[in-house]
Parts: sequence; C-alpha cells; structure tokens
Amino acid sequence: APWCGHCKRLIPVWEDLGEAFKSADNVVVAKIDATSNDLPKALGVTGFPTLLLFKGDGSPPENYSGERDYASLANFVSKKTGAKPASGFKPKSGEAAKPSEPLDKMALRFFNTDFQVPWMSSGYKVSGLYLAAICVFLLFVASIALVIACLSRDAPPP
Repeated sequence: APWCGHCKRLIPVWEDLGEAFKSADNVVVAKIDATSNDLPKALGVTGFPTLLLFKGDGSPPENYSGERDYASLANFVSKKTGAKPASGFKPKSGEAAKPSEPLDKMALRFFNTDFQVPWMSSGYKVSGLYLAAICVFLLFVASIALVIACLSRDAPPP
C-alpha cells in the first residue's frame, strides 16, 4: 500500500533483494499494490506489507513472518528455493547505511502508527497513542494497588 509506512520502509530492502536474486532462474522478486488490485481472498492479505512466497508449483503460497531486513529475507529465499544471492552483492539498505533515529522521532512515529491488536476484530486498528495510554493507565493502577497493599499490612509490633 503506497500510504503504509511499513511498506515504504521495506522498499529499499525489497529492491536489494530483487537485485541480489536477479540472476537466479527460479526466483522472481515482485511487488503488487493490494489496495488498487483485486487479490483472491484465499491469499489472506489483511495487513500491509504481506510477504508471500509462491513456489510456482500450484501449491498455496507461504507467508513470511520474519524480520524485514535484507539478511533475513535473503536467508529465507535461499532456504526455500535453494538459490543464492549474487556473489559479492552488498545491499544498499543495510543497517550501517541508516542513521539511527532519535528517540523523540521514534516515539512520534509510534504514536502516529495504527496497529491491529489480536483481541479486536479483523480490520480494526488502534493508534499507538491509544496503546501507550492503556499502558500508562495499567502502570498507574498497578502502582496504586502496590501502595494499598503496603499500607494495609499489619504494622510490626513495637
């Protein structure tokens, strides 16, 4: 999805993966915008990005749920297909090429991100700010419970 922050961050890694395996005969690294194309419901695309491995033999695709970095994806492709990345290939999307993000920007990005939580219905999203508020509230309740427990103890005998 073009609007998805996770998808945008995956683009350089995905391009590196395609470049690394472009000489492999049995590997095609492709992307599709699921928001502007009708995909079969059987693929189970409910979130973005969804990474699927199609083996080309008519079997159902395998869902990838690992880390979204070049090394993890390249290892997955190699393990599942037997293909190896081009020898000497150096990804441009490596962690060394990325400057570390300041904590305040990371926190703002978290607050502005929508998350699907497991206890809600499919397709229902909750903002990061809401999740952070729930965590703060639960910490507050736990601290009050601890204070009450400490105050309600019997005083030690003199």
